[in-house]
Amino acid sequence: MPPDAASFYLLLDPLCPPAGDGATRRVPMDALEVPEGVSFLTLDTGGRPTLDEDAPGKGAFAIEPVMDGAAPRLLLVGPGAVVNGQPAPRLALLDVRDQVALDACPYLLHVTRLHPPSVGPVPPALVGRKCPICRAPFQAGDSVYTCWACGTSVHHSSPASEGGAEEGGGCFESLKACPACGHELIVDEGFTYVPEA
Repeated sequence: MPPDAASFYLLLDPLCPPAGDGATRRVPMDALEVPEGVSFLTLDTGGRPTLDEDAPGKGAFAIEPVMDGAAPRLLLVGPGAVVNGQPAPRLALLDVRDQVALDACPYLLHVTRLHPPSVGPVPPALVGRKCPICRAPFQAGDSVYTCWACGTSVHHSSPASEGGAEEGGGCFESLKACPACGHELIVDEGFTYVPEA
């Protein structure tokens, strides 16, 4: 996974929400952070999903963030899961917006990622490297947008662009998606996907 990339989370959506003020969903939903490396998805005694790094007994699903080309995904290993309403194979690659149901689990699990803020000063390791959009080198003092999904950086603004020069300017404004992985551009910190109520 790229450094400072977004972390995967599973949002726990109760299949039978508690009775209350008419709301169909609790906001915000409970969330499980998926750790780096292999962890195991099990149900506690109350039927709530949990993630544990120790190998549990029968019926657990192994889950691990992996790279699928340039895109991070979640690898889910185990029999009997339903993904997006369809029976899943024993090994399934999950992406943001996928929904997972497990036998005897009173929750629907929504795959999402928590991405860090994406605009900031150019990291020292990028100084001198070329922006993939304008091909001008990143300079100390530039502001860059860094993709939450793959870690690719482009100029957000630079001292040169603020003074009227074209080179090394706001390449971010010309984009509709990340030039490397195609994911949507998200600037503020938060979950990439939250299901609608």
